[in-house]
Amino acid sequence: MTRGLHRAMGQAGNARGRANEGRLLASLLRLGPTLPWFVSARAGTPEEDRDGADVVVVTNDVGKLFLQAKSSKAQARLFRASRRRLVIGVVVVSDHD
Repeated sequence: MTRGLHRAMGQAGNARGRANEGRLLASLLRLGPTLPWFVSARAGTPEEDRDGADVVVVTNDVGKLFLQAKSSKAQARLFRASRRRLVIGVVVVSDHD
């Protein structure tokens, strides 16, 4: 694979990931207010993102929930297999959701 093609595929994957993170956050902001335990949801800070958390949900009972958006079950399995400093839930987000 040429360097240019490899770069283009990486950029496309990054764009897809950002779009999935946005869809996950938008869904949580729509659904959240209907849940008694929900306080807020936001994008992860740069530090949280480095640790693997794309989205942070704040609850009134267990505190913060860290979530990672993935576009496939295979990517979710690979992410779960990696060691992380934070305990992070994985959500598979379809392009069609």
